[in-house]
Amino acid sequence: MIEKVEKEFGLFSKLFKGIEGGAKDFIPLTKLFVHNKLTHSVSVRQILKTYPEELLEQLGLGKTSERTLYRTLERIGKNFPIVFEMYQGFIKELPRRFRTDNRLLLDLCGRQQGRIGGVRLFS
Repeated sequence: MIEKVEKEFGLFSKLFKGIEGGAKDFIPLTKLFVHNKLTHSVSVRQILKTYPEELLEQLGLGKTSERTLYRTLERIGKNFPIVFEMYQGFIKELPRRFRTDNRLLLDLCGRQQGRIGGVRLFS
């Protein structure tokens, strides 16, 4: 599903454009975080122990370390206002048929208990 969304809409490429820095595996790592959230939702520390290498390869990742996961997560957090602005622009560009339920779109982008990246969305 993640690859289909990327292929059809370019979601990950658009959201994280410009914040990846020199990290060559940045976009694949963000896909791994989303996959984790949609499936087992384990802690970052457990991600590499939970998912098989085949999945990592399917998402475009080679060998990676726990430290790399944390660095990527930190970069996403530091750039959250930019990512969120890009997300809002992405939603506006979507054809109307995909914008009928904003809560569903927020859920797909990582909303958990009314928060995205530590920012409270709903009271």
